Order: sequence, then structure tokens, then C-alpha cells
Amino acid sequence: MLNKANIISDYFQPLLLFCLLTPFFFTCQIYAEDSENYIAREDSLPVIPDSIVSDTMRIKFLNKTAYDLIPGRNDLAIKYADSALTLSKNIEWPAGQGEALNNLGQALRYSGSLADAMRKHQKALEIFTEIRDEKNRIITFSNLGVVFTLLSRYPEGLQSFQKSLAHYEKLDDKEQVAKHCSYMGVLYGSMKENRNALQFFERSYALYRELDDSLNFAIQLGNSGLIYEEERNYLKALEYYQGAVKIFKLTSDLYNYSIFMGNTGYIYAKLNSYKKAEEYVLEALKIAEDIGDNLGVAYQKGTLGEIYFLAGKDNAESDRSMRMKFLKRSEKYLLIACEQFREIQSRDDEKKFRYILSDLYSEMEQYDKALNNYKTARELQDSVYSIKNKEIIAGLEIRRELDLRDKEIEILNKNVEFDSYVKTSLVIFSFLLLIITGGSIFFYRKTSRDNEELKANINKRKKVEKELKASRDELEKYKDHLENLVRARTEKLELEIEERKKTEAALSDAKEKAESSSRAKTTFLANMSHELRTPLVGILGYSSILSKEIQTEEYKEMAEGINRTGKRLLDTLGMVLDLSRIESDKYEINIVKIDAADMLKQIYYDFSGMASVKKINFSTHPPKEGMILYSDEIMLKTILENLVNNAIKFTHEGFVRVTAFKSQAEEFIFEIADSGIGIAEKDINTIFEEFKQLSEGTTKEFPGTGLGLSITKKFAGLLGAELKVQSKPGEGTRFRIIFCKEDGSGKEMPG
Repeated sequence: MLNKANIISDYFQPLLLFCLLTPFFFTCQIYAEDSENYIAREDSLPVIPDSIVSDTMRIKFLNKTAYDLIPGRNDLAIKYADSALTLSKNIEWPAGQGEALNNLGQALRYSGSLADAMRKHQKALEIFTEIRDEKNRIITFSNLGVVFTLLSRYPEGLQSFQKSLAHYEKLDDKEQVAKHCSYMGVLYGSMKENRNALQFFERSYALYRELDDSLNFAIQLGNSGLIYEEERNYLKALEYYQGAVKIFKLTSDLYNYSIFMGNTGYIYAKLNSYKKAEEYVLEALKIAEDIGDNLGVAYQKGTLGEIYFLAGKDNAESDRSMRMKFLKRSEKYLLIACEQFREIQSRDDEKKFRYILSDLYSEMEQYDKALNNYKTARELQDSVYSIKNKEIIAGLEIRRELDLRDKEIEILNKNVEFDSYVKTSLVIFSFLLLIITGGSIFFYRKTSRDNEELKANINKRKKVEKELKASRDELEKYKDHLENLVRARTEKLELEIEERKKTEAALSDAKEKAESSSRAKTTFLANMSHELRTPLVGILGYSSILSKEIQTEEYKEMAEGINRTGKRLLDTLGMVLDLSRIESDKYEINIVKIDAADMLKQIYYDFSGMASVKKINFSTHPPKEGMILYSDEIMLKTILENLVNNAIKFTHEGFVRVTAFKSQAEEFIFEIADSGIGIAEKDINTIFEEFKQLSEGTTKEFPGTGLGLSITKKFAGLLGAELKVQSKPGEGTRFRIIFCKEDGSGKEMPG
């Protein structure tokens, strides 16, 4: 199966981008200033009042109408904006053309035509730059920033938003600053720069609270919910989403209501409430279809497919027919969503659901399709997060930081200049007064003190000269003796130095040879693991296909045997590769928040089937009051999986029990106990050696490579944990992984 560890962190980033890029300058309620001349939600163009006689006034009326219809009726908004654009061209009025192009761009954006929207805004920017209309030029930069972000062109989006934000900060326009801070937070969130994203969201949140803007306050609630969802704090995310949904429903904001209904459904799926999740997402999908939000439709279909995928995996052991039913539904919706994202050129969203589709095919054991979708997702990811993009973004951030510093320095210089002048004058005056007063006192005292010191110094000098003469005579006596001692000691040291140099040279040669041998071994293991993994994936795929296609039972068993042994060999290669990474110090540790109860739940689902085959009583016991620690989730899970797998393998009957608890010393402890064959005391150290097993030879009862416990102990060491074992032959074995809070491993975060 494909390695899920490489893509899990990417799942929430596209969700953040899609849900946060909501404009802050509209509501979905359509209104008109003159109810007699304009009827909302009609398919015909509005009647232009007789009082509007000039062409420029007509263009302004059409542009105002188009703007009011966005995003509730994008089709009508496009018609009105087109009319304004045509009339502006006829009378050669650039300002009217630019405004009409911006309205067209916004309407096309909400319809999902991102590339067309970008071209309209770029044309509007050229017009406003040419006529030097700074106000509309800044508005166009904002529109372009939104479209660039939706198209995953982050450097251009960042540059556009920074220009708009700097302009509104200069004008002290709090509403526009709040909106653009939110835009910047969204953009940084889509690039996984969570710290920068949170800074901009908090600034935006504070400003909207100050402005008493309930609609945009609700949007910030949704933003906070997305961050909590990315941190896997699902209950907190659900609380924020539900608060946002209530406000959007009261304000009839169907666009945002659809988005956060879908988000709420996804959270219910993560909490295993699949029926409720399906209801929320289906309602969100219907609203998106009603308002013509193509991007929203694609996203809700993808979310629905992901929910069915999670439901199918959750039914893997209880009901296999129901599992396949959910997986087929998931495949249908995910394929539709990926195709729609490709049509509207939303690469980030397509990348996310391609990864999910790859996992789905792996779960269905369709490895060829899984591999193809994984490759497609990786290509999309590489196109979005290129090295060039990151270099440009870094440059823009540095430039913005320098501008802000220059402004701060300029303000400080002006404030300090006057204070410095006053302080300098006072200091000079005080200093002169002090010199005059102190000088008089100093010269008087100095004369008296010099006379007394002169007499004392004469007496001291006579005494010192007498002592020096006596010391000189004594030193002459020892001079010859010391020279002889130094000469003898020097000869002895020269001999010792020569011997030490020879010894150090020998040790250096031995060390270099040992390090060279270790590097050669590590490089050989890593290269062979990679070289063997590629053909093995092909063998697994072909053997899986053969086992399904061959009708003869004997050959079918052979194909399944090839698949089983291939998987075992692939696992072995994975352990060898992990070992080579550890020994070459290339294994990166990713510290995250881990819930011990969730970890034990995953272990139970992974090994309950294996234990039931051997008729062993397998159980997990999470802590009663909960246990949260901070560690590397993948490495900790690998440690537990290796120990549980060994416990089941070496237990013929009885029990295997996994427990998590806190000791009286506030240590976090995971314990794996079994009633298996046990280990003799003299062999306990041997089980942690690489490629060592207690049952050696080709006919040994328990096959394996002898790497599992070696890697387990090395992982525990990297995490700052202690691995202890107690065992007696015939009575079973008990392993403990102990996280010490003084180390920082397993330390609880406040709040």
C-alpha cells in the first residue's frame, strides 16, 4: 500500500484555502436603491430610470447593479457587467471599462471560471494604472490576490495583497485592513505557514470585533475552526463551525452557509458520526448547486466521497459487504470531484482528493490505480510548491519587513530628536558646574594628600629595596638547581610526546577505517532497500491481479503465496531502510500532540484480527482520566506495533494486553504484557541486537529478520523514552515504554 505518512499533513491545507477565501464586502441578499425601476432575481436587464439620460450615468447604474448581484446571481451579474463594458467602449470611457471588467472578474470567480476572472482583473489593472486611478487600482490588486490564491499562484497573490494592505494601513481604513489581514492569513495557511497565518487572523478578528461586524466575525469563527481542525482538535472545531453556521443562516449568507455546513459534516465524520456527516454535506451540496457555486459543488462532492471512504474503513471488520458499498460510493464521488477541479483549474483541491483516491484504491487492493493517482497528486503538489515560489515569497516577506522597520525608525527618530537636544543641553550645563566646583575641592585636597603620600612612599621604598636584596641572594642559590631540574624534565616530556603522537596516529587510522566501514554498510543497506522496493511493488501488484484472475485453485494459492511473501519482504526492506536512516542520522523527528486513547484505539483495530485468528484474548486499556503527550506519532506507533506484533507472534494461548497510564512520578507509560513463551534472563540483551533472534536457522519456529526490537529500542532512544523488559520462560513477557517529563518527552502543554 502507499505510504500515507507523506500525505496526511496535506489534507487540511486545501480545506483551509477553500473555506477562508470568502469576500468580506458583500452579503447574499439582493437589494436595489429604487424598487420601482429594479426587480431582484429577474432574468431580464433592469429598467433604466428616465431620469438617467447621460451615457456615463447609465454605465454607473449598470455597474452598480452588476456589483449588487454578485455572488447571488452570477449569470445576471455577467450580463449587466457586459452591457456596461460595451457602452463604456462605445463612448471611450476607461474608468467605466475598468469597473465593468472588475465586476466581470468577480462574477466569473464565483462561477468557478478562475482563469477568465484573472484575465479580466489584469485588464482592469492596466486601465486604472494608465489613467492613474489609485483607488480602483488598489481594489483590483485585492481581486487579483484572491484569484491568484485560488489558482495556487501564491507569490503573485502575496505581492498583490501586500500592496493593497500597505495602502489601507496608510489610510487607517480599519475595515479594509481587517479584510486584507484575513486574505493574508488564508494565503499563508494554504502555504502551511501557520504561525504567520494565525498572526494575520488574530489582527483581523480584533478589528472586526471593534467594528461590530457580525457577518465577518462569523467568518473569523470559521477560520478558527479550520485551524483547530488542522490541529485535530475536532470538538473545538465543531463548536466554532456551529457558531459560524448559525450567524450565516440568520444573515441569509448562502455561500458561506454552504461551505461551513460541509465543514461541520466533515468533523462529524472524523468523530465517527457518519450518518450525521452525510446529512450536513448533502445539504451543503444542494445549496452550492442552487447558487451556481461550481467550486463549492466540486468540493462538497469530494468531501462526501471522503466521508464514505472513512465509513468504509470503519466497517472493515464488522460488515464487509457494507464496507464495499461505502467504498464504491466513495470512488464515484471522488472521481467526479477530481474531474471538476481539473476543469476549473483548482490544482490544490484536486491534489488533496487525488491523495484520498489513492488511499481508497489501496484499501480496495487496486494498486495500479492507487499508484497512478498518487503520482498525479505528487505532480500537482510539485507544481504548486516549487522552489522558485518559495524563493519569491521569502524575498517579498523580507522586503515588507524592511519597509516596516524603516517606517518605525523614521517615527522614532522624529520623537527622539527634540528630547535628545534638551537632554544634551542639561547634561552640558550640569557637567560644567560640576567641573568648576569639583576642581577647586580637588586641587586643595590633592596638595595635602600628595605631601603625605610622598613621605609614606619614601619609607616603603627603603623597606622594599632591603627585601629585594635579600630575595636576590636567595634566588641565585636556587637558579642552578632549577635549571638542572628543567633540563631533565624537558628530555622526559619529549620522549612522552613522541610516544603519544604514535599512539594517536594509530587510533586515528583505526577510527577512520571503522567509520568508512560503517558508512559503506549504511549506504549499501539504503541503496539495496530502494532498489528492491521498486520491483517488489510490481510483484505485489501483478500477484494481486493473478490471484483475482486465475480460476484454478492450486495456481490461485500460489499467486496468493507470492503476494504474502512479497509483503513480508517489503516490510523487511522497510525496517532495513529505517535502520539505515537511524544509523546515518537522517531520521527526522516530527513532534505533535498525541492522545493515548486514540493511539490505543488504532492499535486495537490493527491487531484484533491477527489475535482472533490465534484465539488469543487481545485487549487495550486507555487511561481513565486521559493522557496527552507530545512526541513523534509515527515513531511511537511503530514502537507499539512492533511490541504488540511480537507479543501475539510468541503467544500460543492466553492473553495480550496493552495499557497506558501515568505513574506516581508523573511519567507517561505504555505497557505491553502477554502470556507467551517468555525470554530467559541471559537472552534479554540479545533480543535488541540487529539481525539477532533467539531461534536461529532456517527451520526456526518463529521466522523474522531480527530487526523489529532493534529498531524499537533505537526509536525509543530518539524520543527520549526508556524501554524496559521483564520476562520468564513459560510465564510471558512485559515491555514498558516510559516517557520522563523532565526530558521534555511526553510533556503536557498548558491550556
